[in-house]
Amino acid sequence: MLINAGPRPIGYPVCMMEPSTLTALRRVPLFSALDEPCRLSLLAGSRATFVPKGATLFSEHEVLASVPLLLAGRAALTAEGTGGQKAVITLLGEGDLVAVPSVLLGEPSPVGAVTTMASHVLELDARRLRAALAADPRLGEAALLMLARHWAALVEQMKDLKLHDSRTRVARWLAASAAGAGSGAIKLAAPKAMLARNLGMTPESFSRALASLEAAGAISAAGSSIAILDRSLLEPALPQR
Repeated sequence: MLINAGPRPIGYPVCMMEPSTLTALRRVPLFSALDEPCRLSLLAGSRATFVPKGATLFSEHEVLASVPLLLAGRAALTAEGTGGQKAVITLLGEGDLVAVPSVLLGEPSPVGAVTTMASHVLELDARRLRAALAADPRLGEAALLMLARHWAALVEQMKDLKLHDSRTRVARWLAASAAGAGSGAIKLAAPKAMLARNLGMTPESFSRALASLEAAGAISAAGSSIAILDRSLLEPALPQR
């Protein structure tokens, strides 16, 4: 089962002056443009929590009183169909706010969220976040840019689902991941079954696509690591710009 259906992880409050939290916050674009008073006001009532892989951050249809901010680690937005089938909508990483649209709209979340690796999560008070977004245009601009990036990624994913077969989708994902990492090696940020569902395929189809690309000499896969051996066999699957 991909989605951890158990209770919320029980975290512990971390003082905002704790070095690990402050260091992580300095890497988050959402906070970098804010002055100290605004930053402290937004952080009031928040708590930092270290959670394990597979921890439920919130559930589908839940009305959220806090907004998770990923200081480190990764999380998947998930959904469940009426027949019990599971889907991974998208993956989020360091610096991402989770569930912003539903919080801003004051509506139940249409998705759940689960960590795909051990993560450092800051839970921001939803009311304070809405007030800060209304009061500080710099925070609003940073949040808008983040949401625009998420929207663009979701559009690319929808294009892939409608236009490409499984093997091509995996090739495009590998090429984009390698480009984003700036290296010839990729460390999988989620279990293969979860990555498969994020790409809109079964785990079996994902494994077959990897095996096909490995047989073609494009990659070498070992556990959770994938080495890119010949990017030219992957990059033709990327859009031409």
